[in-house]
Amino acid sequence: MKFRATLPEQQNYIALRQKGERFLFEDSKTSLLRVSSPVVNPFRKEWNILINTQFSKSDKSKYLSRVVLKLFPPSADATPACLIREEVKGKLLSVDTTDTLHLLELPSEWLIKVLYRFEKPS
Repeated sequence: MKFRATLPEQQNYIALRQKGERFLFEDSKTSLLRVSSPVVNPFRKEWNILINTQFSKSDKSKYLSRVVLKLFPPSADATPACLIREEVKGKLLSVDTTDTLHLLELPSEWLIKVLYRFEKPS
């Protein structure tokens, strides 16, 4: 899936390293989400965002192990969306998904979950 949206604030990410011509960032609350950017400061700017899923294998079963948001310059071929990042505390999660195009729920420490929602623009 490819969306056109603005990346959240820089305070939510930790810079990891440069890999080739791309810069890698990790969500500050969970190591399960990374951002791969063509520029060193992609925050609060509009991008085409491709959701890239990485899988691991264990006991002959395949499972989702990480999500990478790969950034590209904006173009008209991506679905316009609002990207919302929020931290929620609780054992269970109940989210209104009426306007949600895509939802990522990532565990963090204790009872904190990090949500990334791509929603229809208002």
